[in-house]
Amino acid sequence: MNFKDRKTLHQILTILVIASLIALFALRIYAIYKTVPIVTWDDFLHRKGALQGDYYSSFLGAIDDVIFPNPNLFDGHRSVGYHVWLVLGLKLSLSGNPEETWQLVNLILLGIQGAALFGLSRWATGQSVFAGFVTTLYLSSPIVFGMNRWIMTENFVFTATLIFSFLPALLLTRRFEVRWKEILAAIFVAWGIGIFATLREYALPSYFILSFCTVLALLWERRWVAAGFVFAILSGYNITMLYGWKILFRVISQKTTQVEYFHPMPEWIPHIILYAVGSALTILMVVGIGAILWRLFQLNQTSLKTRLTGLHIFWMGHLVLIPIYIAAILITDNRPVRAAIPLMMSFLTAILVGLRVVNLPQRWLNFPQTQAFFIGLIALSWVILSHQLFIAFDGGTTYAHHATNLEYYNHPLRLRPLEDSNDMHVTY
Repeated sequence: MNFKDRKTLHQILTILVIASLIALFALRIYAIYKTVPIVTWDDFLHRKGALQGDYYSSFLGAIDDVIFPNPNLFDGHRSVGYHVWLVLGLKLSLSGNPEETWQLVNLILLGIQGAALFGLSRWATGQSVFAGFVTTLYLSSPIVFGMNRWIMTENFVFTATLIFSFLPALLLTRRFEVRWKEILAAIFVAWGIGIFATLREYALPSYFILSFCTVLALLWERRWVAAGFVFAILSGYNITMLYGWKILFRVISQKTTQVEYFHPMPEWIPHIILYAVGSALTILMVVGIGAILWRLFQLNQTSLKTRLTGLHIFWMGHLVLIPIYIAAILITDNRPVRAAIPLMMSFLTAILVGLRVVNLPQRWLNFPQTQAFFIGLIALSWVILSHQLFIAFDGGTTYAHHATNLEYYNHPLRLRPLEDSNDMHVTY
């Protein structure tokens, strides 16, 4: 077997991608039914709130809360999106055990993330194997795979930020010869974005800026009807969100001054790379940025003049988010690991949209050296994930989440059993 042959490397990469995706979801399903769930002060409150919501709401009310704007939900409830999904899970009786139900909800959200990222990556490059490769690195990222085992609203934030990029990207690059088909597509995209609208501060700038850029891009392309439907539907969600702004700003003001969660950048950045984003995904994003810059240099060298399109405007929205989230991290005194989530997602989605904008040559992805590099990154991601799942913290027996230390969200599979209903995996 010639490992320098492009066809051979492509086959190996394809097999690794498929096997990795199956293994990741198999591990997740195993964790639902065979391992001890993690419980801390944060997700303990989400569990309690979901049980209360299940008690006070009806089945139809739970469905309505998920798919339609409701001003009562946004009145100070920053985690409303995630909360109503947990309640709906209980109403649908996905499992007789509430804990298993919430973990199944997380599995569904993880599946939506994987599907959205695969779709966005394939849309960006036209290559399914590359899309599967990017999805593999994302799903095996420590904070993504680890966080989805917590009952935490960040699971919803991950999903939302991918939806905000993927659905508009499809609409902006798809042309419809029949008017009613474009109207239906615009309604579906706006409704999909609205379902994942949230007042959670990690996702709020992404929601507003990308929604605004979507409407602006449609107007620039003179797709007046589609722009009108997207604007009208999202306005309904935006109006309901106004009810929670007062409480939202108060919470943000309080959180940004919590100095006990402050960590200097020389400590924070390495931890984020190793134990949050993950080394493999970090390397891929750095290479992706380099590929886009090199492609822009090529286009400039050939004096290729490109007309400003709606897709360019949409990409600019992603680029604007990056300095916003960087500034938020730099000026705040509250710097836990979760602060990296919006910046991580903005870089990832901006790179993928950018690959489509600069029309990255597919031959770059098909070089033997490139495919060997991808195989190496998958191997690296599995080494890190395996260590965290099976070896770290003495196999899980000494794991404890600390209130002020930087978090390790990808906790091991073998956590110690909880002693009673008041016990938590926490060190005070």
